[in-house]
Amino acid sequence: MLLALAPAALGPWILSDQIRRAEYPHAVADIVDYGLREAVLSIDLDGSGPLRPGTIRVRWSPAGLWRAELDLVEVDGLGLRAESGAGTQGDARGPLIPTLPIAELVARDLVVRLPVSGSERDYLLSGRLARLPNGGVELGAEIRGDAETLWLDLDGREGAAGVAELAGEFGLELTDFPLAGTQVSTRTTGTVAFNGTTLRVRPRGLLKVRVEAPDGSYVATATPSGDEPAAFAVDMVEGRTQLTASGRLRVESPSGMLAEVDARRFRAVLGDEEPSFSVDHASARLAGLDVDGLRIAVPELELSLDGSLRAGGAQVGGVVVLDGAPAEGVEVTDGRLAIRGQVRWDGGVLEFFPEGCQDVRAARVAASGGGWGTPVEACVQGAAAGPAVSLGPEGISADLSIRPDMLRLGASAQAGGSDVDVSVPELRLVLDAGLDGTPRSLDAEWAGMSVTFPEQDVALQELSASVQFRPRERTPLVAGARTTGIRAGKEPALSGPVALELRAEDAEGDGPLRLAGKLSGAFPARLAGSFDPTSGRGELRLDGREMSFGPGLASLEATSPWLAGAIQDFEGMAQLRVHMGWGPEGLRPGTGELLLRDVAFVLGPVAVQGLNTVLRARSLTPLVLDPGQAVGIGLMDVGVPLTDGQVLFGYGQEGRIAVQDAVWSWAGGTVRTSPFRISPDEMSADIVLDAQGLELGKLLDLLPVDGVSGTGLMSGRIPVEIRGDAVTVRDGRLAAAGPGALRYRPDDPPAGFDQAGTEMLLQALADFRYDSLVLHLDGTAGGELVAKLGVRGANPDFYDGYPVALNLNVSGALDTILRQGLRTYRIPDAVRERMLEFEAQGE
Repeated sequence: MLLALAPAALGPWILSDQIRRAEYPHAVADIVDYGLREAVLSIDLDGSGPLRPGTIRVRWSPAGLWRAELDLVEVDGLGLRAESGAGTQGDARGPLIPTLPIAELVARDLVVRLPVSGSERDYLLSGRLARLPNGGVELGAEIRGDAETLWLDLDGREGAAGVAELAGEFGLELTDFPLAGTQVSTRTTGTVAFNGTTLRVRPRGLLKVRVEAPDGSYVATATPSGDEPAAFAVDMVEGRTQLTASGRLRVESPSGMLAEVDARRFRAVLGDEEPSFSVDHASARLAGLDVDGLRIAVPELELSLDGSLRAGGAQVGGVVVLDGAPAEGVEVTDGRLAIRGQVRWDGGVLEFFPEGCQDVRAARVAASGGGWGTPVEACVQGAAAGPAVSLGPEGISADLSIRPDMLRLGASAQAGGSDVDVSVPELRLVLDAGLDGTPRSLDAEWAGMSVTFPEQDVALQELSASVQFRPRERTPLVAGARTTGIRAGKEPALSGPVALELRAEDAEGDGPLRLAGKLSGAFPARLAGSFDPTSGRGELRLDGREMSFGPGLASLEATSPWLAGAIQDFEGMAQLRVHMGWGPEGLRPGTGELLLRDVAFVLGPVAVQGLNTVLRARSLTPLVLDPGQAVGIGLMDVGVPLTDGQVLFGYGQEGRIAVQDAVWSWAGGTVRTSPFRISPDEMSADIVLDAQGLELGKLLDLLPVDGVSGTGLMSGRIPVEIRGDAVTVRDGRLAAAGPGALRYRPDDPPAGFDQAGTEMLLQALADFRYDSLVLHLDGTAGGELVAKLGVRGANPDFYDGYPVALNLNVSGALDTILRQGLRTYRIPDAVRERMLEFEAQGE
């Protein structure tokens, strides 16, 4: 009104003042033409700055002025800058022109400068806004830029509180529009409605958006969902913004990834202290996602919710398929996760509460590089009352209870490793990780676990263990384990209860972990070793403590029930050392040493005393002892009492003991066995003892006969038969190498020797000079030795040396003989040197 009534001289001054108050401080306005019904003004909002000046044509009529209304305002070529506060009312002294209602507003080629993607872009704006006689309005507009065009064709009416309500058609075309480092292209038409607080947009038919990113082209397509058209609405009320959307969205990536979301209704409310979300009857599908080598497919995913995530939680269910490397050093083949539960939003953190078992399956979960791996079938649940998994700005946390139905660890076929069956009733897993999945802490514990090596037929029973991983701490890994026993074959167990404590320390910061710990229980020992997480290779050394066995000391039954089932009356000292290693190819065979000192035992029918040795195993799985293992034995009863012996043997993969040589001292001479093999399981062998240089007098001293003595040397062969629990000497024969003497002069003759015939026998044997003497031996280990003596010769003082042939039978228990054999025993030098070397290594 002021412009229409002001004189020509005052019009420019009034107009410039009004614009400057609207925070265009450099604006300049001049009147080009002024009449009774029209005025034309030249306006430069930037005051000779970079913005383009334009013109404004204002028309009025007496009837319009009577209604306090301008008939027409045309703005042509004016440059505007969209900035915070620019063009708004500066104070209460006057509004920006025009101050009267306008019947029709027309804009032609206005240049609007807007900030876009960090820079300013110019847009051409043309359009028309007109009031209709019925109180409605018409709005037509087109905004055109270098890469985008938007047009609107709307009809409206004045709504509540004088706010215009608009509705009509729209069109949008983008061609390589720059946005956040990408170029966006799309073309669509549809309907749009606005009531002052709510903007509602409904694309018509297919909405396709192409985004050119540095890694390739992404294509997003929005289509109607069922009978409902694709639409979205934005409501802005009292500082809150509510977004409501529906439809089907499909996204394709350059790598072939495909994502589809079909939602009847999605709603997000922003502006509160925390945003809230809700979704009704939505489904999603994701296929072909490749993130750093991990391919993820989600063939099924259903979402439904009544209310906000904070209030009730969204029901979620579906299947996720994984194939690739979800984390460094881990590879998953044909992985499948079926999930069902609730999703909630709490304090900016997304939480998942599982319902029942979450089924997890994978054909193989393996270490990268073809090392150890296992198929997986498991049930996963939340371990506590809170959320099982949480995702927030700080990262990911999880507290899970995992019940595997099947695990079978094994090296890859290329590595040739053996399988390991693992049974875990339940595993508790607590994880705290960054958004990239890198663990900050990991705690795991389980009980009742069994680990079986099928090829070796060895199992760890009732294994309880815990692992604590803190990668940023000086001691990143702490582990502990306990088992009730180690079983080899069938019952009984190979070992008694064993407790394991193990720690890993990274002293250098990023080098191999140093392992240290101990075993307690059946096998007390120190543990030391190293592990390189990068290569997956490690080693562990076990240095056993000296263990003394016997009455009041350690018992073999508690240490190894399996050995106790085969060996009785075990006494002496034992000490074990083991060195084992592993890598991507699997568990290496390992090596070991066993020191035995002054050991006595009974193995089936064989009694052993004074055993000393250091046994060295080239392989523990399977057990292999190279030939040449030297054992010193004070005494061994194999039907005849063999003393002061040295045995050389080996133990091969076929499970048989191969004795190369065994030399014994007996009766002043030597007894040597020919090479033979025997299986500890079958205990069946035929052994021949070759006796040389035995002194007759010492042989007779071993017999339980008082007053007998003799001279001469004996040689021969003694066959020994081992069958299960029985060791038998059958038809052993020793013969004198030449003439000698045999004397029997008892202080107290046995009963029956007082008769006339036997008295003559005593006289003949008082100083009998034999020409030939043969001794036949038969007996059973642990039983009696039967000696049959046949001699031919004469006594010079008996019937003038008349030739006599005598056959004598003598028998007796061997316990006395065995005790006598240990009195002069000494450890062989070769065995003693090995024992001293073993002890020196432990210092």
